[in-house]
Amino acid sequence: MVQGLEWRFPDNNYTTEYGLDTSDMETFKKDPLASLAREICQNSIDASNNKKPVKVEFKAFRVKREKIPGIDALETEIRKCYNYKKDSKKESSALWNMLRAIREPEISCLRISDFNTTGIEGAKSNKRDTPFYNLTKGSGVSDKAAGRGGSKGIGKFASFVVSRINTVFYSTLASDTSGYIGICKLRSRPMENDKDLLTMGIGYYGTNEKNYPVLEEFKLDPAFVRKSGELGTDVFIIGFKNEEDWVEQVVSKILDSFIVAIFRGELEVTVEDTKVSKDTLATVLQDKKIFSSCSKYAMKRIVSQFELLRGGSEIYSKPIMIQGKDMGIIYLKKYSASDGENATNQCVMVRYPYMQIKYIRLGSGRNLSGLCIIERNELNDR
Repeated sequence: MVQGLEWRFPDNNYTTEYGLDTSDMETFKKDPLASLAREICQNSIDASNNKKPVKVEFKAFRVKREKIPGIDALETEIRKCYNYKKDSKKESSALWNMLRAIREPEISCLRISDFNTTGIEGAKSNKRDTPFYNLTKGSGVSDKAAGRGGSKGIGKFASFVVSRINTVFYSTLASDTSGYIGICKLRSRPMENDKDLLTMGIGYYGTNEKNYPVLEEFKLDPAFVRKSGELGTDVFIIGFKNEEDWVEQVVSKILDSFIVAIFRGELEVTVEDTKVSKDTLATVLQDKKIFSSCSKYAMKRIVSQFELLRGGSEIYSKPIMIQGKDMGIIYLKKYSASDGENATNQCVMVRYPYMQIKYIRLGSGRNLSGLCIIERNELNDR
């Protein structure tokens, strides 16, 4: 048993009071599961150890309440936040729902694990500017260069948005050590010994007052143990909001955002029993259930990207040449009048790590679908 291991919610030193709806959380509330899928895969690809493909696994499970570390202390903290804001029209309902969720005898969780990655280094030293420190204690802080998938340091908050109690455990096996830490994002509430002093609203499950991580593997999913020497990261979302169609939502968003990475063998994702890889891609795209949770525009984008990548006599392609350097490639398909309804009339913009960043409208009635891929180079950095 690790000494000093408990939940700690530090005070704000008489400064800012934080509510539940902070901007870093609000960013991902519009489409929580889609945001989660995108951010997780992006981070995993960025951590690739160059053994292809990077593999990501999403697995839901349920555990008895008492198996979750510090669950009683966490309930107490939520109750204190509720008592402080029980008359608030904006926050009382959300806090009460958290209390109900954390009191359930069994709690739903989601484990997201990646493989063929480096893990997250820095848990052992807990030094600033290390990947583990930036992930767990940074806000708007990232050690990634501009050309990587995520360099703003806010994508991690997508995991909290799909938790009914805003609680996540990060566990990693990296070359320097294994380690984990729990994080709960609530709201500020008065401290017991000084009513003018508030908490910061964020709590850590760590080993001491400095909220150091625990230098061992976090084990919660009874069906999963990371193999010895198998570097990678496991994210455990506590109180997972497992909507009925969550699998389809996650798969469709991954296809929309990362179909180029999957087609090229850079990424492989398994969501429950659905495996999305270079070899299964064509079969997965024939499953109408997968598209039941996304818009018809997203469905057409996914299918058209696959058609463009497969190539053929009807596909036009041209390299992007800048000052004599090959920076990427553009694909274009012109649909016949009878097949025009399948055209997106958009050009999907993809950059390394082969994730969609935006799409440009080509104008209605043109019967076109386009795909622009920027490789890992100076243009991608810019």
